[in-house]
Amino acid sequence: MAANDSLVLQIKTDKNFDDLRIGFYQASNPSGFKRMQSFAALNAARTMLKPMKQAAPRGDTTENPGKLQKNVKARGVRFNKPGAVVGIKGGRSGVFYGWFVVAGRGPVRRTNSGSVPVRPVAARPFVTDTVKRPGTIERAMEAFSATTEKFLNDGAFRATILKFRRGNQR
Repeated sequence: MAANDSLVLQIKTDKNFDDLRIGFYQASNPSGFKRMQSFAALNAARTMLKPMKQAAPRGDTTENPGKLQKNVKARGVRFNKPGAVVGIKGGRSGVFYGWFVVAGRGPVRRTNSGSVPVRPVAARPFVTDTVKRPGTIERAMEAFSATTEKFLNDGAFRATILKFRRGNQR
């Protein structure tokens, strides 16, 4: 071999081998496996965040224009883990009117004294429209797969994810 010759060695594994490794990891450390899947789901949800913010209506709201766009968030789920949610953050710290923009309003409003005709407002379902856009789900699945692959192949990344513990776990 000459001085500037080099040898490149690439090892590619079969998908079935990776599935087997994931199965062994799931059986040996179920809480760590669940944590990895939650992290991967959150990364997948974050891929939808930018296009969803761009699709959000930017019309004049009361005192803060663009507040709806700023309150499109991605977060992990509270129940039925692993999973993630991306959409409008409501409540006191978010925007209370997000459901109104997405769902719209019909021509009749019910009150205690009976039905009252009101001006209908058309729905603007930008959240579901963004998800249905071609390529969005594929990008999310690629992000999920990339996170899982990095978890399996990168020891430092795996240790970082596994050190996040909640509550009184040891």
